[in-house]
Amino acid sequence: MTPAQVRSYYERGEDLRRGRGVHEQEIRPRYQARADVITRYSEGISSTVDDRYAATWRRRSAPAWIPRNRAAVSDELAVILSQVSSGPKNWRRIEARQDGGYWRVTVHYKIGYQRELLFPDRDLLEEFGRMLNQHSRAAMATTDAERRRLERQWNTASGKPTSFKVDVYGSP
Repeated sequence: MTPAQVRSYYERGEDLRRGRGVHEQEIRPRYQARADVITRYSEGISSTVDDRYAATWRRRSAPAWIPRNRAAVSDELAVILSQVSSGPKNWRRIEARQDGGYWRVTVHYKIGYQRELLFPDRDLLEEFGRMLNQHSRAAMATTDAERRRLERQWNTASGKPTSFKVDVYGSP
């Protein structure tokens, strides 16, 4: 690949490992849920098989920045958020746009990369909003160990809460 092709590839948000012959299956992070399950949850058409997979996946390998409390953060939201490759310390801005009955949420990283998520309804968007709130997130922890883990994942190295801008376009 020429330097111009590499730059273009990177600016589109593509993973540069794919350009070196690494296949999509190999690129998926270990904490990310299966792509077919993510797609069904994003479209709002999940099945009981997907629900069982999501519960098992969440127990075994969900990202550390997602609260474990299923009453506070649903498995559906956790599976959709598994597409975000790094935690909130690396986020600069979040945009939510209404697209028909769906909500497109774009997470912009500090390094210029972005990830787009599809939420099937407003309720899931509101659940995500509660998770972004520092005080409600602290209440989501069921144990002291989980509270400390969430603080490590969501706070900066100096211990201050991570801050990023959140924009919502459309009827909230």
